[in-house]
Amino acid sequence: FGLGVTHQFVGATTMFANLGIGLSWERASVSSQEVDANGDLGDVFTWNESAIIGTLATSVMDMGLAGANVKYYMADSGLGSTADGFGFDLGLLINLGEIFTIGVNAADLGGSKITWDSGTQDT
Repeated sequence: FGLGVTHQFVGATTMFANLGIGLSWERASVSSQEVDANGDLGDVFTWNESAIIGTLATSVMDMGLAGANVKYYMADSGLGSTADGFGFDLGLLINLGEIFTIGVNAADLGGSKITWDSGTQDT
């Protein structure tokens, strides 16, 4: 739509013994922004955010599946500031017969945080 917003994602999974293993990369950016660090019209810049996500999953006593993600976040404001940080997720799928499955997800356990090079933290 001409807004300069892009989103990219690539991922791969495989099985090893009784573990499902995944690795993915996600990136979002907003380009051609004409604002400086104070919010005034200024130079053109591009904001970028990326995440690398590692995933492990396994079956649990033939009752369901359990999985975990480790996420590494990276951000670049395009105005000279960068940030990075980690996040963790846990998930559980429980089979309740052949018709129903219940899923539970605990996202961003402990509060995913990124720390900017200035020391400021975002959650």
